[in-house]
Amino acid sequence: MEMINKASELADLLRSRYCRIDGLLGRKADCISGKLEDPSGLVDEIGDYCQYVIMLGERLGDASMRSWGLEQVLGNMRTFQARDGLIYNRDNYKPRRIDFFSTIRMGDAYWGLQEVYRVTGDQKVKESFDKLISCILSRGSYDGAPAYGIIRLGKRYMPLPIAEPMSSGYIGESLVEMYNTCGEENYIESAKTILNAWKVTRNKSNSIVFLRKSAGQNNRFMSFLIDKQFKYRGRPGINVNILTKGDVFLLFAWLALYRVNNDGEIKAVLLDWVEYVENLMCADDGRFYNHYDVKTGERNSIKLEENHSIIELLIDISYELGSERAFHLAKHCALAWYGRRSRVGLIANNDIDDWAEIDPMLDLMINFVKLSELSGDEKLFQIAFDGSVALLKYFSAEHGYVHRTRLDGSGPVDGCVELKYLGLLIKGLLLMDSAGRGDKLMGSRAMHLLATDR
Repeated sequence: MEMINKASELADLLRSRYCRIDGLLGRKADCISGKLEDPSGLVDEIGDYCQYVIMLGERLGDASMRSWGLEQVLGNMRTFQARDGLIYNRDNYKPRRIDFFSTIRMGDAYWGLQEVYRVTGDQKVKESFDKLISCILSRGSYDGAPAYGIIRLGKRYMPLPIAEPMSSGYIGESLVEMYNTCGEENYIESAKTILNAWKVTRNKSNSIVFLRKSAGQNNRFMSFLIDKQFKYRGRPGINVNILTKGDVFLLFAWLALYRVNNDGEIKAVLLDWVEYVENLMCADDGRFYNHYDVKTGERNSIKLEENHSIIELLIDISYELGSERAFHLAKHCALAWYGRRSRVGLIANNDIDDWAEIDPMLDLMINFVKLSELSGDEKLFQIAFDGSVALLKYFSAEHGYVHRTRLDGSGPVDGCVELKYLGLLIKGLLLMDSAGRGDKLMGSRAMHLLATDR
């Protein structure tokens, strides 16, 4: 019950302290002073808090909490969604002659609309989802997949000549789950169209990789320009295969489609991808590299915030397809991160930091619950419970929980936190309470979707 009480306190805090004048949740706060630091719109992150507050309200029998979560979605749509369905994340949206919609930035909006509709059945939420996805698919596709972004010039729409696996994965999986919720065939057909646009390719070692689609694929000069703009913005180049924020989200969507149609080709791709991770993307200690340059063979980026999503996908593949190899890889990686914990039980996001971050550590603990459930190993559940207790203790501040805290337990780095992380903490507390009561996180669609990190 302690976990639920903590979650309720957090939800009350979001509602009473960190909302804007119009009642919508702000973006960033200082949880030491209790002040809202960034009141800009959070529409792109509605999937990181709205459905969790609604679910908490249902568990507590609190109608006001459920209403607040739903109104956050509806209010964000009234404020930020244009008539054509696209969402522009700026206050008091008004049409401009030239505008830009960032498809890739809205992943949690697609997922949040789908999830809130699933748990509430509110038709206005469904209408917003339908308008948004319809506009992207009809006016913003590149080479069969959702483009990186859409430029609007008056009444003309120009999709950028780049497509990312992550965007297709977010939209594709959201469409599959909308089909599962309401049974309308157009959702599953749209999901198939998007996901089938990504043809399986293999590198020199015959491993499955997915690279961004781009106009530069057959044009050296265009390829050079696109590659440079990604690197200039601190992103991996176009020859880099990206696991989390790339392959993983696309494969989550394919796995969701497999649950519907049991397609043997999808199963083969997923199992081949597990082999790729094992043979090429594992570091010596069992953790995963996230980036692989298919031209140079260079591998880099080992971060908990990236690894926990790979672990989650491997767990799901193990559960759905009976892959012992996937389970072993997931468990080995999770234990490798746990082995790097500080004396007070905190885990850094990467090897150079002297602090821990709340979200990746929380997601790792949820993965330990799943590993315990599938293996029957109570020690893994104890790791999750102890880690959650350490998290609640050392990230706590007077008015919420901070984003970063020092590994030795001496206190927070500062008071700042993006408020979506407090929403995700509510999710984690709901899951830990459920697991403590003996509920299976993998045992039903509702619990499985609650336990996903999208």
